[in-house]
Amino acid sequence: LSQASDVLNFLNEKTKSRFRDEVNQKLIIARLKSGASVDDCRAVIARKFRDWNNTDMKKYLRPATLFNAIKFEQYLG
Repeated sequence: LSQASDVLNFLNEKTKSRFRDEVNQKLIIARLKSGASVDDCRAVIARKFRDWNNTDMKKYLRPATLFNAIKFEQYLG
């Protein structure tokens, strides 16, 4: 759980958001259980932040998009 909190905190720092609830952490935990590392999760956040921050896609810098099982693998890819 602390790893999921670390990843969520990293996302919040990057996006200046306040994602907190258990549902968001469950998405991250699922990615960690499927073999992703904390570094993989941070890399996806950093990459998508770089790609999307100053675009219309900025609204998708959220756990539901970034840590969706299929999309996460594509973003990590």
